[in-house]
Amino acid sequence: MLYIVVRPAMDDDLRQEFAPRRNKRYAHIRSFDKEAEWAKTLDWKGNDYDFYRIGRCIIDRIDSDYREKWGIQVTQLASAEEIQEVFQTCRTWYEEEQVFHARDIYVFLHINLNLWLQGKGCEVLEKRRAIGLTPPSNIE
Repeated sequence: MLYIVVRPAMDDDLRQEFAPRRNKRYAHIRSFDKEAEWAKTLDWKGNDYDFYRIGRCIIDRIDSDYREKWGIQVTQLASAEEIQEVFQTCRTWYEEEQVFHARDIYVFLHINLNLWLQGKGCEVLEKRRAIGLTPPSNIE
């Protein structure tokens, strides 16, 4: 019989003390839950600047993660115009389809952009491996 042990995640104080972020460029990034709560307070439907702010936070979070995990910047995977197009497409889907409202706009945009960029990131990592610049590793 297989048992799966689930351990609670470290709280922020312990994480900072024993497993601090290596990438200090984005040390100011709040936790995912705090950013999602913050995004709920914005009027992204009526204010394009608020929608931009949500997108900027998502890009910063994903960029930080990709730099730490794979040594890749978001700008290496997609241009600002491509990312903006993904955000606008997702915004349209979110506004038109009620099924997407099960999650907040922040979560919806983050998941979609992350999935899209992961596909591009896998291509880059495979090219690097082919020429021997990156050792093989598990991609999440």
